[in-house]
Amino acid sequence: MPYEIDSKTGLIHQVEIESSHHNDIYSRFVHPNNDVDSTLQGRDSFSRKLMSLIHNDFQKDDQEIPDRKVLSPAAVDLNESLLLSPQEGNNINSTESGCSNLVKREYMWLRKVFVDIQAEIDQNWPMLNHIASICKASRIYRCQSPICQEHHKQLDDILPPCDWPAFREWIIEVCSCQIQAPYAERLTRPYVHLSCAVLAMNWFLEGLKLVRYTNVTAKYINLRGEKIPINLYPICEIIYWGVSFQIHSGNRMFGYLEWGNTMIPHGVVAPALVESTNRARERGICLNRLWNVSLISDRGEHDLPAIMSLAARYPKLRHKNHESCTAGFCGFNTVDATYIRQLHVCEGDGVTHCRENRMFFDPELLKISMANDGGTAWSIDEPLEVLGRQAEYATISHVWSDGTGVGIEPPGYINRCLFERFAKFVRLTGCNAIWWDSISIPSDPVLRKEAINNMHNNYFNSKCTIVHDKYLADFDWAEDGSPALALIFSPWFTRGWTAVECNMARRIKVVYKKPGSNEPIIKDLDNDILAKDPTRCSRAHWIASNIIRRLRAPIESVSNLLAILKPRSTSQLRDKMMIAGLLAGIEVSYSMTPANITKAIFEKIKHIAHSSLLHQETSISESGGWSWCPNHLYDLPASPPGEFRRLMTTGRSCIIDKNGTILGEFPARRVNRDDFLHRRVVPTSSHPFVSSRIKAALENWQNCLLIGHYPGPYILVETELPNDGFYSRPNYLPSTNEALCCRYLGTVNAVGDEDMYSNQVYDALVYHPIIIGREPDMTFGFKTFLKFPTQEELVYVPGMKVAPALRWAFSFNHVWMGDNPVNGDLLVLQRAKVPHPTFGAQHMVWSYSVHNLEVKETSTGIFEISIKEDPCFTLTPGKYIDKVSKWWSEETPNFSYIDIAQYWPPLGIRSSERATRPNFTRDVRSQGDAIPSENLFRLDFLSRTITYAAIDNSLTDSSDPQSLSGVWACIYPDGNYEFHLFDQSKKDDLSVTKITSITRNVPRGYRVLDSASDLLPGSPDLKLGKVRQMFHASK
Repeated sequence: MPYEIDSKTGLIHQVEIESSHHNDIYSRFVHPNNDVDSTLQGRDSFSRKLMSLIHNDFQKDDQEIPDRKVLSPAAVDLNESLLLSPQEGNNINSTESGCSNLVKREYMWLRKVFVDIQAEIDQNWPMLNHIASICKASRIYRCQSPICQEHHKQLDDILPPCDWPAFREWIIEVCSCQIQAPYAERLTRPYVHLSCAVLAMNWFLEGLKLVRYTNVTAKYINLRGEKIPINLYPICEIIYWGVSFQIHSGNRMFGYLEWGNTMIPHGVVAPALVESTNRARERGICLNRLWNVSLISDRGEHDLPAIMSLAARYPKLRHKNHESCTAGFCGFNTVDATYIRQLHVCEGDGVTHCRENRMFFDPELLKISMANDGGTAWSIDEPLEVLGRQAEYATISHVWSDGTGVGIEPPGYINRCLFERFAKFVRLTGCNAIWWDSISIPSDPVLRKEAINNMHNNYFNSKCTIVHDKYLADFDWAEDGSPALALIFSPWFTRGWTAVECNMARRIKVVYKKPGSNEPIIKDLDNDILAKDPTRCSRAHWIASNIIRRLRAPIESVSNLLAILKPRSTSQLRDKMMIAGLLAGIEVSYSMTPANITKAIFEKIKHIAHSSLLHQETSISESGGWSWCPNHLYDLPASPPGEFRRLMTTGRSCIIDKNGTILGEFPARRVNRDDFLHRRVVPTSSHPFVSSRIKAALENWQNCLLIGHYPGPYILVETELPNDGFYSRPNYLPSTNEALCCRYLGTVNAVGDEDMYSNQVYDALVYHPIIIGREPDMTFGFKTFLKFPTQEELVYVPGMKVAPALRWAFSFNHVWMGDNPVNGDLLVLQRAKVPHPTFGAQHMVWSYSVHNLEVKETSTGIFEISIKEDPCFTLTPGKYIDKVSKWWSEETPNFSYIDIAQYWPPLGIRSSERATRPNFTRDVRSQGDAIPSENLFRLDFLSRTITYAAIDNSLTDSSDPQSLSGVWACIYPDGNYEFHLFDQSKKDDLSVTKITSITRNVPRGYRVLDSASDLLPGSPDLKLGKVRQMFHASK
């Protein structure tokens, strides 16, 4: 986005993007003989541009590829290998390491693979048959290199099984050959060919998502033509693993599509989610903790089956007494831990001795130290004293519900066994002092408030933070990733204050149980617990590691903050806002209102994801700044950054200035009349104020805009100024260097949102800069619109190409009849070549004026039919109505063509009945499938729709001079007139149909004569007036 918040003014401003020599960078990328190191230095700067370059500017680099389809789905034998044997690769040379796949070959995929997948998805074949086609077309060999085979074995040990082992083997083969490639070789065509082979699956699944095929079912077609059921979810998981591998192998700038919880059709993943929930229930795992994990994991609930596949193997992960918990509620989250008795870790007679010899940490010493600007950490050796700020100390991060807090004990008193245990852990870190909130936060109200506000700094300044949780301390340490899983299932991970502690700590140690004994063991979070390489760990271990890393990463977006905090609970509700403020790095106090804390957080962080704006509550203000923001931060949805989005540069977010004005780039479409008439835009909020505001705004739907990502929900906004004088269906919206200023209305669900996507390239989302909550009189350093712009008003973007015009043109030598209620209408079109509104005279395009016919009486008393000089309306080259004559209509309608390909039987086949074909896919048909009629068009007014049809020339310009066929004016004695269509196929066979009418008794379309004989031109008596003159369109 070329916009950011100015650090000096706190306001939105536009930034210039440095131009780069894309051709040179790309040339080095696609030609391995060039200096690869210099390419590596520029990989981040051109990663944003690479895909557009591949699609547009470097088609010549695909000349090596023969005309071979990527997608040619055919029947599948699950036992047939998808790999080529070494003997089939005699025409290629292996590398020095002996790898058969990282080589130059007859063809190498780059751009063509994505173009083919967009064009060739076949709805007649199931998903699995398409995947097999991609695998075979990529021509991957069974590699004989010892190095690659060793990597193959390593990946085979960690990749989960599926019902299609041949596909699993194919993925492993591709990735095992890529592992051994030096990083410098990962920008070469042979390596990228292997990446494309895997990424083609990513693009294919994206296509299925957007096109909404109805046959995304868990079946495949075998060699006998039978549809056989198969579990698709594990296969999709293997695809996801393969795509993740491409990113983490270092090749991070090539063609990745964001993979959230919408990439895989829900019908595919739903059975796995049901099974995972049931397994968790059977094994005593808290359903609330399991499903809360989905709020912060990369793919939401789609990650839960992988987590449960590992969790099911460990009975120690059971949560005691959580049998009644549900996915949305855990009773332990509401327990007030301040009333829990302090824990004893000693046993038997030791408990009595411990009670009699409790340790006392004098609160007065703490008070004196704080008054003198001293430290709050205590020595771990007696005599117990508060040490100065220079002392090297360790902090304790724990769960009060375990009994490791103050509990019901008098201030300063601690069980000796508990302190000695913590002191032992502290000594292992090399420290001689401990910071533990039970003894380091004073009870004096004023000092306590100061200590809590400064608590996060105590964790940041400590040498080490020790995590102690009874659940974890009872879990056996293992090297298989299960300790990371135990960590995200632990009570410690569900508490609000521990989020602050974990985020601020520089180094974290976690207490587990030593295998084979009851002794504790301390493990380093980064070095021992978290996975570092997805190719060397289970999926569950990698997912859990990413979740934990997100908790420790710098918070760059409010959406990140919400993802961390929303699954967590606190004993005191007011603590949640305090915790949010501390994590955001702002000064907060219990005296601040939730709305003030929310605003302060946004003023500090300044970024939020699109999806986090989809709330259902009332806003801080009704207009201007903060009109989009709820009073309580936690009313905003969480939106964790997906694994791909964090690593790539395609993640988009909104920015917020100091006045609460928000600017973001969104997919968007205008609300149209059908949305309103058919009630297709529905508020999601149950609050009467929000829903009534949305309903009221939709009464003026021509001012409304839907913004957001398919399949919704969407944000509904309205332009700051009304658009009554301009109504157009085309999405003429700012796309760069400009912005549209809107007012926030609320969150809605919508149908009929195909216009969010291009009708030519299904993944080509266009993002529009939109400003919400502009303060009155606020201006920007770039062009803004307060209502929908016309095409001529939009800025010309350098490098923009002329899009191929839709092959649809009017017939200007026809007469057009309209189905206006009762009266009808008769039009003729005139056209002229005019300069393109954006590209000027170098591109001449057709412009149309549309006229009525009229009957005039000349000075000699003769009636003539002529074209009315003042047009009804004019059409721009972009096919929208520009000017409307007030005598014809007070409204400006929308002009659109009619796609006759949607009718069945086709209009070219005579039929007494015809239906509109249901279209179960998105409107992404190839251009050849859409057939814009040359003889039909439609005008959509605010309250009605009028269809115009061209009258066949054979009826208006008969070759038989005796024929009465044509358009005639029927003139009444009072001077009023109608137009009738005469159709005389034979001398004694004449039918007359009204095209226009001046009476309700005989409306337009009414056939007034079915047959006649010996009818002569001139004045036939039809008891409707006098038919005076035939009109020919060519005149």
